[in-house]
Amino acid sequence: MTFVQSGGNLNFTFSKPDGATSVTLWASQDGQNWSKLGVLLDKDSSSATIGAPDTPMKYKLLVMGGSKSGGSNTVEFTPPNGPIDDLAYERTGGLVKLTFSKPVGATRVKLKFSQDAGLTWADYPAQLDENSTSYSFGINLGNTFDWKLQLVVEGGNREGESNIVTFIYHP
Repeated sequence: MTFVQSGGNLNFTFSKPDGATSVTLWASQDGQNWSKLGVLLDKDSSSATIGAPDTPMKYKLLVMGGSKSGGSNTVEFTPPNGPIDDLAYERTGGLVKLTFSKPVGATRVKLKFSQDAGLTWADYPAQLDENSTSYSFGINLGNTFDWKLQLVVEGGNREGESNIVTFIYHP
């Protein structure tokens, strides 16, 4: 089993447990005491997605029945430190969705934007906090946008300025 962090989620991938009667994902902080997570998996599953925790955590699969019966390898997640570096966006029609890692422990999270290639920046009126992992806003598809966007986090283990994303839209 392996995983990657994407925004505020952990995306696990693993071999399909053919013939399994039960497939469960387990988590532990100490590697000794394990708790079953409420992720719905079955013999046809080969991936699972959960929210990234705020503290270091170990994960493993438990497969009952079939050719892969038993416990999987253990993978360990350690929350990142330092400024957010995975700010990204996706546009669907007139909706823009920003995604990013959780700013754990932040006392203030601001979204800033620039309309002049980063020469000047202004605060965007977004409601963000230490639990935020995304933000969506609408755009008028009749207008042209050439924005740079960045998060500024105060406090916590993600304090600082995030990476900058460039959002360009021309009707």
